[in-house]
Amino acid sequence: MNDTYYDTEGKRVKDFFLGFILSIVIGVFVYFVFGTILGQLLYYLGASKIYSSGFFSSLLSTILPILLGGILGTVLAFKRGRRYIGIGIICAIVLPLLFFGACLIVISGLG
Repeated sequence: MNDTYYDTEGKRVKDFFLGFILSIVIGVFVYFVFGTILGQLLYYLGASKIYSSGFFSSLLSTILPILLGGILGTVLAFKRGRRYIGIGIICAIVLPLLFFGACLIVISGLG
């Protein structure tokens, strides 16, 4: 593979951390914006009982936008040749899930 952009190690590291940190920052921003807008919209529509259920609110305001944004960001980064940004986004999504799974194993006593 011909790398024209990644001629130094510093550019690779910078792009990895750029993808990692920005995906977390954008994820937090999306969570607050979508959660606030969706909560107010459902409140005014009279569906606040549905929104108060944990699964529905977390699916619509957190998981779905962050997952779709992560997929879109990764695809765009790889298509533009900045694959280390895509790898950083993937790590920012996968690492918390691995830590959560490890904590569940330790707490349940299987480890």
